[in-house]
Amino acid sequence: MHETTKINLFQQDNYIGFDAILYLFDSTITYHSQHQQNRDLRALIDLIINDQENPRSFAWVIHRLQKSLERLNKMGQHQKIEFDTTHFKYHPEQVDDLCKLDKHNRLNNLSIFINDVYQAASEVVEDINATYFNHIYRSDYRI
Repeated sequence: MHETTKINLFQQDNYIGFDAILYLFDSTITYHSQHQQNRDLRALIDLIINDQENPRSFAWVIHRLQKSLERLNKMGQHQKIEFDTTHFKYHPEQVDDLCKLDKHNRLNNLSIFINDVYQAASEVVEDINATYFNHIYRSDYRI
């Protein structure tokens, strides 16, 4: 996804790229039911980034991950694991900022957002591994 912002798949006149993004997010039917055959960049980004009803959108996935981590954190006496969004330069609800093209006609802000989500998710994975699966890294561990 991060790479698609660099190769101009999001361009409104790139119909194949536009449809490929919808297909990638399995959101073709949802998008066309809301916008018919109109290929609007803002509507596309709003659907795949900010739509709280779309289970494939970033906002929905972030929300579910945060809720799952809340439940996980209630289960034990370990250090809390959080999906930290406080350092994000952009957030899903900033659709207008995410749609801005830079001087090279690329969606740099969207790319930054996607990278921030990736980094935060990677940190969560590392925290979960360290908290729940750290025992497999012991040198005296035997199967």
